[in-house]
Amino acid sequence: MKLYSAETVLSPAEAKKPPVFDVPLKPVTVNEGDKLSLRCHVCGSPPLKIQWMKDRKDLTSAGSTRISFSDGTACLEISPASRHDAGDYLCKATNDAGSEFCKAKVTVKGKNWELELRFSLIILIKVIDKSSFYLHGN
Repeated sequence: MKLYSAETVLSPAEAKKPPVFDVPLKPVTVNEGDKLSLRCHVCGSPPLKIQWMKDRKDLTSAGSTRISFSDGTACLEISPASRHDAGDYLCKATNDAGSEFCKAKVTVKGKNWELELRFSLIILIKVIDKSSFYLHGN
Protein backbone atom coordinates (compact mmCIF):
# COMPACT_ATOMS: atom_id res chain seq x y z
CA MET A 1 0.00 0.00 0.00
CA LYS A 2 1.37 3.37 -1.02
CA LEU A 3 0.77 6.53 1.01
CA TYR A 4 0.54 9.82 -0.76
CA SER A 5 0.82 13.21 0.81
CA ALA A 6 -0.52 16.38 -0.59
CA GLU A 7 1.22 19.66 -0.03
CA THR A 8 -0.22 23.01 -0.94
CA VAL A 9 2.31 25.61 -1.95
CA LEU A 10 1.17 29.18 -1.95
CA SER A 11 2.91 31.85 -3.88
CA PRO A 12 3.93 34.93 -1.87
CA ALA A 13 0.97 36.81 -3.34
CA GLU A 14 -1.46 34.14 -2.08
CA ALA A 15 -0.02 33.83 1.44
CA LYS A 16 -2.27 35.08 4.23
CA LYS A 17 -1.10 38.42 5.60
CA PRO A 18 -1.62 39.28 9.28
CA PRO A 19 -3.25 42.61 10.18
CA VAL A 20 -1.01 45.68 10.24
CA PHE A 21 -2.18 49.16 11.27
CA ASP A 22 -0.71 51.49 8.66
CA VAL A 23 -2.63 54.43 10.20
CA PRO A 24 -2.86 53.85 13.97
CA LEU A 25 -5.11 55.62 16.46
CA LYS A 26 -3.99 59.03 17.69
CA PRO A 27 -4.60 60.61 21.12
CA VAL A 28 -7.76 62.74 21.12
CA THR A 29 -9.01 65.59 23.29
CA VAL A 30 -12.67 66.51 22.93
CA ASN A 31 -15.01 68.86 24.76
CA GLU A 32 -17.86 67.39 26.77
CA GLY A 33 -20.98 67.39 24.58
CA ASP A 34 -19.07 67.23 21.29
CA LYS A 35 -18.64 64.17 19.05
CA LEU A 36 -15.75 61.85 19.89
CA SER A 37 -14.31 60.21 16.77
CA LEU A 38 -11.53 57.60 16.67
CA ARG A 39 -10.26 56.24 13.33
CA CYS A 40 -7.51 53.91 12.23
CA HIS A 41 -6.66 51.98 9.08
CA VAL A 42 -5.64 48.33 8.96
CA CYS A 43 -4.26 46.16 6.14
CA GLY A 44 -4.26 42.36 6.04
CA SER A 45 -5.88 39.37 4.41
CA PRO A 46 -9.66 39.24 4.68
CA PRO A 47 -11.77 38.55 6.51
CA LEU A 48 -10.68 40.97 9.25
CA LYS A 49 -12.50 41.01 12.57
CA ILE A 50 -12.40 44.35 14.40
CA GLN A 51 -12.84 44.69 18.15
CA TRP A 52 -12.98 47.95 20.13
CA MET A 53 -12.23 48.22 23.85
CA LYS A 54 -12.20 51.02 26.42
CA ASP A 55 -10.21 50.46 29.59
CA ARG A 56 -10.03 46.72 28.74
CA LYS A 57 -13.81 46.34 28.35
CA ASP A 58 -15.48 45.42 25.05
CA LEU A 59 -17.49 48.11 23.28
CA THR A 60 -20.50 47.51 21.04
CA SER A 61 -22.45 49.70 18.66
CA ALA A 62 -25.39 50.77 20.83
CA GLY A 63 -26.95 53.95 22.14
CA SER A 64 -24.60 56.90 21.60
CA THR A 65 -21.76 54.60 20.44
CA ARG A 66 -21.39 53.79 16.72
CA ILE A 67 -18.81 51.31 15.43
CA SER A 68 -18.07 50.78 11.74
CA PHE A 69 -15.48 49.09 9.51
CA SER A 70 -15.26 49.77 5.79
CA ASP A 71 -12.41 49.57 3.26
CA GLY A 72 -9.88 48.95 6.03
CA THR A 73 -10.97 51.96 8.12
CA ALA A 74 -12.18 51.17 11.63
CA CYS A 75 -14.23 53.95 13.21
CA LEU A 76 -15.65 54.51 16.68
CA GLU A 77 -17.92 57.51 17.27
CA ILE A 78 -19.55 58.59 20.52
CA SER A 79 -21.98 61.49 20.48
CA PRO A 80 -22.35 63.37 22.68
CA ALA A 81 -19.12 62.67 24.58
CA SER A 82 -19.21 62.79 28.37
CA ARG A 83 -16.47 62.77 31.02
CA HIS A 84 -17.14 59.03 31.44
CA ASP A 85 -15.89 58.47 27.88
CA ALA A 86 -12.34 59.53 28.80
CA GLY A 87 -9.87 56.64 29.00
CA ASP A 88 -7.66 54.27 27.05
CA TYR A 89 -9.15 52.97 23.79
CA LEU A 90 -7.89 49.97 21.84
CA CYS A 91 -8.73 48.70 18.36
CA LYS A 92 -7.81 45.07 17.67
CA ALA A 93 -7.79 43.48 14.23
CA THR A 94 -7.75 39.69 13.82
CA ASN A 95 -7.63 37.32 10.84
CA ASP A 96 -6.49 33.73 10.19
CA ALA A 97 -2.86 34.87 10.01
CA GLY A 98 -2.73 36.70 13.36
CA SER A 99 -3.84 39.77 15.27
CA GLU A 100 -2.60 43.28 15.95
CA PHE A 101 -3.82 46.25 17.96
CA CYS A 102 -3.31 49.97 18.33
CA LYS A 103 -4.39 52.20 21.17
CA ALA A 104 -4.84 55.84 22.13
CA LYS A 105 -5.77 57.94 25.13
CA VAL A 106 -8.98 59.99 25.02
CA THR A 107 -9.35 63.10 27.16
CA VAL A 108 -12.75 64.76 27.61
CA LYS A 109 -12.67 68.35 28.82
CA GLY A 110 -15.58 69.10 31.14
CA LYS A 111 -17.59 72.26 30.85
CA ASN A 112 -16.47 74.97 33.20
CA TRP A 113 -19.62 75.02 35.33
CA GLU A 114 -18.00 77.14 38.03
CA LEU A 115 -17.29 79.98 35.60
CA GLU A 116 -20.82 79.78 34.18
CA LEU A 117 -22.27 79.77 37.71
CA ARG A 118 -20.22 82.82 38.74
CA PHE A 119 -21.36 84.72 35.64
CA SER A 120 -25.00 83.78 36.35
CA LEU A 121 -24.71 84.90 39.97
CA ILE A 122 -23.23 88.25 38.94
CA ILE A 123 -26.20 88.84 36.64
CA LEU A 124 -28.63 87.66 39.33
CA ILE A 125 -27.09 89.99 41.94
CA LYS A 126 -27.35 92.96 39.55
CA VAL A 127 -31.02 92.15 38.85
CA ILE A 128 -31.76 91.77 42.57
CA ASP A 129 -29.94 95.00 43.40
CA LYS A 130 -31.97 96.98 40.87
CA SER A 131 -35.33 95.50 41.81
CA SER A 132 -34.83 95.43 45.61
CA PHE A 133 -35.25 91.66 45.96
CA TYR A 134 -33.27 89.71 48.51
CA LEU A 135 -31.63 86.31 48.16
CA HIS A 136 -31.98 84.17 51.29
CA GLY A 137 -29.94 80.99 51.80
CA ASN A 138 -30.33 78.16 54.29
